[in-house]
Amino acid sequence: MKNSTLYTAAAFVLSFVSLNAQIHEKDFHACSGPYLGQPLPADSAAIFAPGLISTGVYERDLIVSPDGEEIFFGIFMNQIVTILSSRKVNGRWTEPAVLPFALDFEYGYFEPALTADGNRLFCCSTQPPPGEEPLPGYGHQNIWTAERTADRSWGELSCLGEHVNQPGFSTFFPSVTRDGSLYFTARDRRTGIMRIYKSLFSGGGYQQAAPLPETVNGAGTIYNAFIDPDERYLLACITDRDDSITPGRANYYIFFRDDRGRWSRPVNLGERVNFPGSGAIAQSVSPDGRYLFFASQQLDLRKDQPVSQEWLLKLHNAVRNGNSDIYWISADFLHELKTAADRE
Repeated sequence: MKNSTLYTAAAFVLSFVSLNAQIHEKDFHACSGPYLGQPLPADSAAIFAPGLISTGVYERDLIVSPDGEEIFFGIFMNQIVTILSSRKVNGRWTEPAVLPFALDFEYGYFEPALTADGNRLFCCSTQPPPGEEPLPGYGHQNIWTAERTADRSWGELSCLGEHVNQPGFSTFFPSVTRDGSLYFTARDRRTGIMRIYKSLFSGGGYQQAAPLPETVNGAGTIYNAFIDPDERYLLACITDRDDSITPGRANYYIFFRDDRGRWSRPVNLGERVNFPGSGAIAQSVSPDGRYLFFASQQLDLRKDQPVSQEWLLKLHNAVRNGNSDIYWISADFLHELKTAADRE
């Protein structure tokens, strides 16, 4: 779940007029079509659904259901950490609602993932596993799962067993392949070392997880990895690398997997995604493979900006205010990176 909360100034200029333009009225009832009817991005990243999904609150962890009819995303508001979803009903998108199992704000619920049929959801939660006592903050981080109900809502969460949630580890950021295999991050609570693991789904349950090879886990401090459903590539957040766009900050990287199951070296996604001054947080790819979603913290600010209470309140309710917004971009450039990597 590793999460940067450092707000940095990006190379943007903000005026009071442009700040007003960043504030959008919510009108989900007017939204129809795929992706809330938003203009589709090309080769430049754009904020996804400003005023609807990206609102000035700290948002991240966006995923889209396999049929494209539901969008899930996470909100972090101080001690409230939860998952919301918007569904398309009768051709119109609904106001986002907190998932029914995440209504208890005593614990955090974040980092949703779905199976290929959309009928099983995974997420991370800070609630105590059965038989354990609650711990403050993020003392517990384990992967839980819920099933679709007859009304297309979600049932109660159940904690995955020790083959995934291994004793002595914090386990988070699940991602699922088409055959049900589960990729996730596990942090050793004693050493603090994080690695990406894989657990095969077999015989109706998850098998003992194993870490990915050092080609992946030895590439730096790695976390929050998204697996392509067909396991052709892995996207991850990595820090402690010399090729970071902003030294000291995590960047988004991609590993490519060949037909023999071997992973490539990490390839930096570049400034189209790794904005200067920002750090990598969480990412996913739409089920059709066409769009990359990612979270980024940008602060539109210039040093000579006159500051007033009115201006501060407007900034609080605008995108690019230093909190995490969700961006999207055409995923075509991932194929370009693959072609370049194959030539090396």
